[in-house]
Amino acid sequence: MDKVDLNVMKESYGYLFEVENYLRKFIEHNMELKYGTNWEVIAHKLYNNSLTNKQVNDLYYHELLAYISLFNCLNILMPPKVFVQLKSIKTIRNKIAHNYWLDKGEVITLYNIYQDIIGR
Repeated sequence: MDKVDLNVMKESYGYLFEVENYLRKFIEHNMELKYGTNWEVIAHKLYNNSLTNKQVNDLYYHELLAYISLFNCLNILMPPKVFVQLKSIKTIRNKIAHNYWLDKGEVITLYNIYQDIIGR
């Protein structure tokens, strides 16, 4: 597979950054709507586990997805197709995070998901 150039890798990092931070905002906004400003305390009381023990800004990508799955109020707001897409880019995310080159197909996949989520 053809590797992409440095500028495309920089763009890909930007797409991933926006998607990952969109997930954080999605969680924070919808949890606050459901549980109020002290939602983190309530979430911790509901599910005392490694996810709810952390602040949302400290969650890794795979943990953000697990957090959305954990709370029905988030899960029902996330279209199933989008959630499947988000899960499908975990390996792409890890390649970017660990400074591995993406191939063109991975860049296209990431870009399409970025457009579906951020571009709407």
